[in-house]
Amino acid sequence: PLHTQPAGYGRSFLRRSDVAPLLTAIDRYGRTTSSQHRPSSSGDPRKYPPPPAEVREAMDRMAEMNATERMLESPRLDDLWKLHDAHNRAAAGDAVGLVSIAGRKLNGRIGRVAGRDDEDADRFAVEIAAGSGERRSRKSIKRDNLKTLGGIFRTNFFESRDGGKQMVFGTMSRINHACGTYANALKLIVDDDDSDGNGDGDGNGNGTTSSNKAYLVAGRDISMGEEIFIDYVPSDDADEDNDKGGDDDDHRRQRRLDSLRNQYNFRCQCPEHSAR
Repeated sequence: PLHTQPAGYGRSFLRRSDVAPLLTAIDRYGRTTSSQHRPSSSGDPRKYPPPPAEVREAMDRMAEMNATERMLESPRLDDLWKLHDAHNRAAAGDAVGLVSIAGRKLNGRIGRVAGRDDEDADRFAVEIAAGSGERRSRKSIKRDNLKTLGGIFRTNFFESRDGGKQMVFGTMSRINHACGTYANALKLIVDDDDSDGNGDGDGNGNGTTSSNKAYLVAGRDISMGEEIFIDYVPSDDADEDNDKGGDDDDHRRQRRLDSLRNQYNFRCQCPEHSAR
């Protein structure tokens, strides 16, 4: 992988002064929701309501800040900057990669957001790092043309089988999505605790599968030149809560669409959804 990090947050990160207000907003929502959460008369747990927009934003921002802190230390930082950011949520102080029409001289440059443009709310003033023989410069750039390390991480990471690690892969992260049976390949993430490759997590065996790697397994015959698709949201993850509550297919389908929008910021157009 280009980057590997443990899931969750470290103590030093949680003690950062710029993280404190985000934690406060999230904790307030958690306490309020927990106090209102009671088992239903049927014995099935009642679902938590989706968080309001400001709490969702705080959760997303916190995840992005955490990933940025860790990715800045990566020896593969240059390769990480080349990946796609589906969110484009730069804020003042963020390190950013510049994206523009292919061939433009700013494409692929790195900078840091100084603040919003005084004349256009959709643009940011960006301090652009100096190249060889150049001076540092400041330019006004559209927010949609700025990608952040946190956004790159959210768009591209995969979890290990046990959920304990999050990994970004240079090739696997570029494969497009299709739901369920419309995906023609399966992804297999093998981590340190599954180095024998049999999926049981005991790490014992012949060691025929290298650890911390991603593998693609064809789900059916794939023709020469046919695009490969994987399912970003495994069915057991998207449907776990709904299976307990007896939700219908429409609700389950909406949960899947919501999961894709929250992490990858797109509406799936595979045949499962585009025909509806």
